[in-house]
Amino acid sequence: MNLLPPRQNTIASEIELTLIKEQNHKKYHDTIFSGFIQPINAECSFCIEDQKYFNQHRHGIRRKVVGLPAVERTFDTFKPRQGLAPAIRLCKDFCKNMNGFLILYGPSGVGKSHLLQAIGEHLIDTVSFKYTTVDNLLSGWRSLFSSNEDQVSFETSFTSHTQIDLLLLDDLGSEKASAWSISTLTRLIDARQTNNKSTCITTNLDDRQLEQLSSRLADRIYAHYNTIVVIDAESYRRKGFTKR
Repeated sequence: MNLLPPRQNTIASEIELTLIKEQNHKKYHDTIFSGFIQPINAECSFCIEDQKYFNQHRHGIRRKVVGLPAVERTFDTFKPRQGLAPAIRLCKDFCKNMNGFLILYGPSGVGKSHLLQAIGEHLIDTVSFKYTTVDNLLSGWRSLFSSNEDQVSFETSFTSHTQIDLLLLDDLGSEKASAWSISTLTRLIDARQTNNKSTCITTNLDDRQLEQLSSRLADRIYAHYNTIVVIDAESYRRKGFTKR
């Protein structure tokens, strides 16, 4: 027997209906903010409002979803220095063809990360991709191994990284090396090559140092690459300092 007065019954029904709409919207909301515009549910006021917000802030939302830093680093904002013109040209060529593996090699401070992020900024509206440092990627995956349920989360995340059109991996070699990290990276590289997906990697490690890190990982990277860009330029971090 319902003891609520008629008006309170109506209010309770309205609240319940709103909660149901919010739950349904939450499922749809996740697809809207996956980084791509999805068809909206025209009967859902929540979706309509979210779509308006998404359309107004699409670029910022998209950049956040793919992992690009808050500061935009593009080819236009890259400050040219002697020795960098070939590297810029090869990165722009990669954006046109997006063929295979691209490796950006050079010492710290020459602009490898800027160029890697510039590739992402250039392609942000045309392909699905993810930008991350190798250390952050492995640290995030390592944190998922606290339970069996999180093993499923790891496999889901790993699989998504093997299937996305383009993976931008920054600063290979800065991560803490272990048997697990080497095995996971090797597996990732192999899977992306098998899936015919493009990958860009920046590293300070030359071929000898990469071989010392892991001969197996080095073999996989050098077996799959299409272009190695060797950046031989003055570090922007040291530019302007006078040697004493």
